[in-house]
Amino acid sequence: MLVTERLLALGLVLLIACSMLAGLARASRTGRGPSIRRIAALDALTEVVGRATEMGRPVHFTAGTGRLTDQSAPMMLASLDVVGRTAGLAASYGARLLVTCADPVYHAMTTDRVRSCYTLEGRPDQFRPEDVKFLSDTQFAYAAGVIGLIEREKVAANIVVGSYGAEGLLLAEAGANAGALQIAGTTNMNILPFFVVACDYVLLGEEMYAAGAYLSQDKKQAATLASQDYAKLAVLLGIVLGVVTLTFGSRTLLNLLDTFGK
Repeated sequence: MLVTERLLALGLVLLIACSMLAGLARASRTGRGPSIRRIAALDALTEVVGRATEMGRPVHFTAGTGRLTDQSAPMMLASLDVVGRTAGLAASYGARLLVTCADPVYHAMTTDRVRSCYTLEGRPDQFRPEDVKFLSDTQFAYAAGVIGLIEREKVAANIVVGSYGAEGLLLAEAGANAGALQIAGTTNMNILPFFVVACDYVLLGEEMYAAGAYLSQDKKQAATLASQDYAKLAVLLGIVLGVVTLTFGSRTLLNLLDTFGK
């Protein structure tokens, strides 16, 4: 039996789901999807991998200390699209790619993704499984291992996209000290200011979740993103309408929400 306090949440979920299904149907029918604005940090992947290739030094990628089994899973999954694009560029240019992981499950998925990218580029022989490393599942032990690797290997590009806590600043600082060109991204608002200061390019918040659609240029993925934005816009308009009506003394909308929220 449905309880009344959950009806509003159910309505919001249905609104978002219907919006996404409508966007997917339109993209499938017309073969066209909405355009995504330019994201400088993702465009810079070509630049940073190319620079590392010219310098003859490796590219390093880390998705942080998140897990695929907790609330950080969306960020970790989004980072797979970025590491896939990075691996494809590294294979194409002939650059060495180092990937460090703090989650055993993510390590297995990343190894498979990187191997697939090298194969798609026609260079499966260049893939080195030992370059996709599981260091530790402990936050600061992992950070210490990454810092040591950055210093030993003298990486020319440091890509820090994923889920981070306090170790995020340590990894970005290590890349800056090594003189690496850095791309960073996370949805953790406590860490983003440090990334903005220490890194050359930054994915801000939900730009991470647009990475898959942006890099693949898949119209269905782009349609899904746009549908979610439309649903958010509808919720925002509802909030603004509620504020305006309450300001002018009308409680109609507030009473309607109370009906579902009590």
